[in-house]
Parts: sequence; structure tokens; C-alpha cells
Amino acid sequence: MPNPNAFADRENLRNVREVRTAPLAGREMREVPNGTGGTNLRLTGFACVTGATYVMADILGEYTESVSVGAFRKSLGQNADVAMLLNHGGMTLARTKPGTLKLSEVEEPNSSPIAGVTGLHFEALLDPTNPTVQSMRSAVERGDLDECSFAFRVVRQQWSQDYSHRSIVEVSLEHGDVSLCNFGANPHTGGTVSMRQRHERERHERERVVAEARIAARDWAYMDRIYKMRIEMLRSSIR
Repeated sequence: MPNPNAFADRENLRNVREVRTAPLAGREMREVPNGTGGTNLRLTGFACVTGATYVMADILGEYTESVSVGAFRKSLGQNADVAMLLNHGGMTLARTKPGTLKLSEVEEPNSSPIAGVTGLHFEALLDPTNPTVQSMRSAVERGDLDECSFAFRVVRQQWSQDYSHRSIVEVSLEHGDVSLCNFGANPHTGGTVSMRQRHERERHERERVVAEARIAARDWAYMDRIYKMRIEMLRSSIR
């Protein structure tokens, strides 16, 4: 059973890259004119549903988490540079900077493309001649790709008194991404890894300090023996 004080370490889950994944809500994909006689492939959906509670886990155990309505407002207002990726890697397929990816936060359930749903909505204009987009389109249409994920950093959060629930109040999307994923049943991968890595670094640092202390103690004992031997030799020469 972890020390109760250890749960306060969860407060440090800020300004580290995290990832959340969920079923792709409100997905729509269709070809639209690109204005030059060709077409773009427009993909829309929700990368995050706000107000929903889900289960998370770290090395201290399970806790629940939710993203608050309005958590994306400030970052989107600052024109965060965000990319559309596949499995959080590879070549950029769309991006907010040139306008091929549009992000918005739906805060009012009545104005949502899906009745009652609020959250981070995206609209990506993809190049249908891109081989990666072609493969992705096939996987989406076949149902092989049906999860969406987004990468972010927490700016503000609120924990319950017993650290059993985390409310993400504000996030930064700058240099984050929105991704389609093959698997995303585990919504807490990013947070778990971030906290585990931090505890591993702390453990290695403690081990390093202990090792150096042992070496210093051994060296001190050796020097002490040499000093005593020299004193004894000096005493013997005086006699």
C-alpha cells in the first residue's frame, strides 16, 4: 500500500506530454471540392469528449479523470499549432498552421454536431493522393481504424482531497496532435508513462546518491587506515 503522502505526487502531472484515446465520436469522411478542380478528403469528428469520466491508472493505483468543458478554449484562442497524424507519428497529414486542420471546442450541447456531446472537434482536409491517407481511408471505411487520440499538456488541474479524481481544467495543444489510432481502449497511456518515468528517474537518482556515498565511505575508510599506519610508522621511528 503506497504511503498516503505519495499520492500528492499526482500534483506534478502538469506540463508533461500526455495522450488520451477514445472511440472516434461523430466521425464523417467524404470527398469535397478543393477549389482547383480536384478534391480533398474531409474527415471530421471529436478528438475528446468533455465532461465524461473515465478510469486512469498510475503506479499508485487507479483514479478517475475528466476533461472540463472549456479546457481547450485558451489554447485554441492562441492559435495552437497542431498536426493531424496517424498513431501520433509519421508525416503530417493536416495542420492548423496552413488551415488544413481546424479545431474548435463545442461547449454547448445544443450546438453540437452530435446531440448532447461537448468536446474538442476537428475538421481535417486530407490529400486523397497521399498514400498514407489512402491507407487510412481504407482502414476507416473497413472499421479497422475507429479510435481517435490527442496529445496535450495540462496547464491547470484540480484533484479531489483524497487524490481519487482529477479534473483537467485547462490544456495546451501547442505542438500537440490529433491522431487516428488502431488501438485506444486504454485512455490513460500517456499519464501512466509520464508518472512512471518520473518515478524511475527519482529512483535512479537515489541509487546514484547511495552508490556515491558508499564509494566515499569506502575511500574515507581507506584513507583513515593509511593515516593511522603513517602515524604508527612515525611513532616507531621516534622510538
